[in-house]
Amino acid sequence: MSVLFWVLLAIGLAVIEILSVTFFPIFFSFSALLALGVYLADGEDWLQWLVFGVGGLVFSAGLRPIAKRQLEKGPDLKNPVEEMTGQRGVVEVPVDGRSGTGTVRLGGQVWTARPEDAFGQIGAGTDVEVKEVRGATIVVAPLDQ
Repeated sequence: MSVLFWVLLAIGLAVIEILSVTFFPIFFSFSALLALGVYLADGEDWLQWLVFGVGGLVFSAGLRPIAKRQLEKGPDLKNPVEEMTGQRGVVEVPVDGRSGTGTVRLGGQVWTARPEDAFGQIGAGTDVEVKEVRGATIVVAPLDQ
């Protein structure tokens, strides 16, 4: 084999990986570079092929599951509404279930609020916890409950 052969094989396999994203050819691309190292160390052709084949299989068996798991995992994205549940705030305008009025300061923002108990009332200055989000209104309960 020659330097050109192993370099072109490594590049070709890398291009195939880019086009397919199967996490298989890339590991043989790496092993082609290992085989190139064997060639440069004056290794015989059979040894170069052995390093290429075994190296590709070892890389694939060891690293492919990790790479696939990371690709499939994706980022951990949370819905901002889901993140609000459980947060604590302070009632600014008394929350009254009967009239449907009231506001709570939550994380520097003021939200329209309703009490968890449909007929309940929560006075101004009371610390509350968000139990649910309904549209642009939060449902809250006093912390002492």
